[in-house]
Amino acid sequence: MNAVRGEEGLVSQRHLGYTSLFGLVIASIALSPAYAQRQSDAPDGQSSSKSVSSDRSDRASGGYVGTQNCIECHRDQHASYLRTTHSRSFYSTKAGNEPAPDAFDHEKSNRKYEILHRGDRMVHKETIVAADGRNFVEREIPIDFTIGSGVHAKTYLSMDQGCIFESPATWYRDHDKGWDMSPGYDTRDSISFRRTVAHQCLFCHVGRLELKEKNPYQFDIHESAIGCERCHGPGEQH
Repeated sequence: MNAVRGEEGLVSQRHLGYTSLFGLVIASIALSPAYAQRQSDAPDGQSSSKSVSSDRSDRASGGYVGTQNCIECHRDQHASYLRTTHSRSFYSTKAGNEPAPDAFDHEKSNRKYEILHRGDRMVHKETIVAADGRNFVEREIPIDFTIGSGVHAKTYLSMDQGCIFESPATWYRDHDKGWDMSPGYDTRDSISFRRTVAHQCLFCHVGRLELKEKNPYQFDIHESAIGCERCHGPGEQH
């Protein structure tokens, strides 16, 4: 996939598409969380080509050991934890765990969005509709990560060349249509799939992330879902 350099960074043609170049700060994101086990009917987080699950214990980083290392001594608590929404706060997207395919129109920006399932993958398709009703531009973005347990909503992310982008389409449990524009996207001048995700966006949704050199666009995700140590602190000494 070719890349295009703009005034403030590098963005792939897949996300640049037909829009004008939007300045991006390069994100170098290594995804390696320690939590892997999930309850049987919860998203397993293993089907995406960009997996965010591993069993690596991160003892060298502030004494954090990962939720997986708490299970042996706290099996009952862990079983209870798996029934909470914290255990499903962030995971690799698998189509079978997500809402059914659907579509909706966004009249303000003359765009149509389709949510498609292609095997285990979820794909979000965006179409610009011309004044005469013809489809002007179409493009499809594979979805890699899901934010949210679905109690209220689910928002979707794609990863491309080290950058994470938010999809304009979000699923809302209590919404009449189910699918609608993501928060901040319901405008005439749509930014499409070009909203980059910084650590501030993920801090409340992942178990633990760590900045690199204080750069909000460069961070490691050490644990995907919100786990034991998010509330109880580093588990090494315990």
